[in-house]
Amino acid sequence: MRKLYSLIVLFAIVLLSSCAKDEVNPFGNIYGVVVNSNTSEPIQGARVTLTPTGKSTVTGNDGSYEFVDLEAGAYKVTVQAEGYSSTVKNVTVVAGERAIGDVSLSAKPQNTKLGVDKDIVNFTKDISSNTIYIQNLGNAGDIDWEITNIPSWLDVSPVKGSTGVGKSSAVTIKLNNTFTGKANCNITINTSGESVSIFIDADKTVEGGNTGGDGDGETSGDYSSAKTETCDPEIEIGIVSCKRSSSNVVFKFFVKNIREKDFSDVRLYTIGGTWGGNVLDDQSNSYDYNSTYLKFAGKNPSSGCVNTPLVSGLETQGELTIKNVPAAVKSMALIEIAISKYNDGGTFSERTIKFKNVPIY
Repeated sequence: MRKLYSLIVLFAIVLLSSCAKDEVNPFGNIYGVVVNSNTSEPIQGARVTLTPTGKSTVTGNDGSYEFVDLEAGAYKVTVQAEGYSSTVKNVTVVAGERAIGDVSLSAKPQNTKLGVDKDIVNFTKDISSNTIYIQNLGNAGDIDWEITNIPSWLDVSPVKGSTGVGKSSAVTIKLNNTFTGKANCNITINTSGESVSIFIDADKTVEGGNTGGDGDGETSGDYSSAKTETCDPEIEIGIVSCKRSSSNVVFKFFVKNIREKDFSDVRLYTIGGTWGGNVLDDQSNSYDYNSTYLKFAGKNPSSGCVNTPLVSGLETQGELTIKNVPAAVKSMALIEIAISKYNDGGTFSERTIKFKNVPIY
């Protein structure tokens, strides 16, 4: 009897084991990584939609996404991201398995390609040489450029060149050794269908230079009481000046890339747009998109932002015009500008750069 009981128990164990082996998870998963087709860098924030379920998700810092507990069958994965052409990928899910849905997105060609790091160059008795950087802000190939309207008292080298996507080209601007007195002009950087002007102001009768100034030949003021908050340890920001101009206030600042390599595409956004941003004065008045105007790297905004490479070690100049500021206002309590990076992997630590308690001169 005892032997019979043991055989029954053994048979039950074998039967249960056999059933466990035959069990298969009826569902499967889709996992993938979305990358830039040119650079292979992961794309964060891409919208991934699954058909026919209608489920959607957003890629993380590493460009990855995943859909879980899907019935076996055929699916379409649609991926969309700002600045890229959308892509559809067919993926087959097998029960109990993880299907791979890696996707490469191609960047859309950009119409705006030409940029400069500054639009004012100042010469004085102590400064007779300056360097500007011509930037290729597009993604559709090299740009060929030429500098024109150069006066006889100014030496520019080189006057022609070609700059690759996401790259910058240095141009040296010098006063002739025989130059004395005062003069100013606008030189023009031309590409196919696009041009940018740079204002040159030379005054050999005054001392000093651009250090601590904003390029307009006037004292910038003391901003030691103001506070700044950067968006990332790899980004340095600073105040150049904050001055009245009639009923407006013109705030000038810089953004500096302090890592060892260039950022290929950094974007600053207009105040109050989709990405946010905020401007408040010391009387609690607020200023939105309609009462501010942003300019960065010598470029005007397009589609709500200005995008530009940030060259390693270089300060890129920005300017925010705040309109119709009451005469009683003595400082800007907060100037907050939204910022992001593309094609360099991940995101900045914070979404904005901030300048607080900035005196107005």
